[in-house]
Amino acid sequence: MHIYDRLGVTRIVNARGAVTKFGGSLMPPVAYTAIREAGSAFVSIDDLLDRSGSHVAALLGVPAAHICSGAAGGLALCAAACLTGNHLEKIRSLPKTQGWANEVIVQRRNEHHYIHQCMESVGSKIVEVGDVDRLTFDQVGAALSSRTAAIQVCLGGPSIPTVASLAVLAKRAGVPLIVDAASEVPPRQNLYQPLQDGASLLVVSGGKGLRAPQNTGLIVGTSDLVRACRANGSPNDAIGRGMKVSKEDICAFVVCLEEFLSVDELDEVATYWRRATYLEHLLSSAARLSVSIKSAHPVTRQGLPRVFLSVDSGSRSASESLFNSMLNGNPAIVLGQYDDGLYIDPLMLDDNHVALIATRILSWVSAAADQSLK
Repeated sequence: MHIYDRLGVTRIVNARGAVTKFGGSLMPPVAYTAIREAGSAFVSIDDLLDRSGSHVAALLGVPAAHICSGAAGGLALCAAACLTGNHLEKIRSLPKTQGWANEVIVQRRNEHHYIHQCMESVGSKIVEVGDVDRLTFDQVGAALSSRTAAIQVCLGGPSIPTVASLAVLAKRAGVPLIVDAASEVPPRQNLYQPLQDGASLLVVSGGKGLRAPQNTGLIVGTSDLVRACRANGSPNDAIGRGMKVSKEDICAFVVCLEEFLSVDELDEVATYWRRATYLEHLLSSAARLSVSIKSAHPVTRQGLPRVFLSVDSGSRSASESLFNSMLNGNPAIVLGQYDDGLYIDPLMLDDNHVALIATRILSWVSAAADQSLK
């Protein structure tokens, strides 16, 4: 019996994309082979992290790399690195940072956010600037002071300055720029382009587009700061001790990245477009649906498609009804949600999933129409 069946856990067809809440992604077969091989012997974790980091850095053409415990864990280590550098006494003092330059400038959120909590957990003081929809160069500049330890932004966030322009500001102030690109791969250029644009540290999730174990992530950046991330992390006696990555998952990350880089991106994107176009074709005749294909992200993932559904001209209750019907059906299907409707992300789907999703949506439309006639 399947382990999920034994535990009574429902398996889901994932049309929302690579998100943590539904398990990230599905690993390729090479990952399971690497896990089995890595689990067959003991090694020095320091040696494994050093050598895997050097290997990944060479693959990507970046100065240095470190495999970490997811993007959130990576951001915590990045903040710690910016607070301590490679000073051992400071590393041992975290999260106590009174009297240090300990402020991290971030874009304002309209509620608490785990990214900010991760950085605060290691001793950072978060300084929010701008608002949830807009951040300007001048707002970041006005927040800089002698207490600033770093600037942190999300790659392609809503109406924010470019990485290149913020990098100029950070360099002028003598502070690092941390870029969070957790969900922004593919495209592959987001694994290194922010560094070329001047970022000091870049963090990417392993368990999303890279299809590596979900509890892995990647930090790339300048050699001194990546070394400081390593010093603040496991297996060291440091604040990141709990953010450990197993030897099995380190090796699985390496082979998943190798496989990801070996795939022709144009062919991969063409497959996503074929599936999105087919969905649009199947659903466009449904009376209650308005269907369109748009970019998954207008800046960082331009060219990667999503199929957007507006139900009954943007009716929230109708969208909720369709969403719940799909999730509570057999098999369960999870769609993406946004303010005015739903979306289907083809990133984690195969051709059979596409046909199934279309059939289920059309069945819901038909059933809803029959109900309205009663």
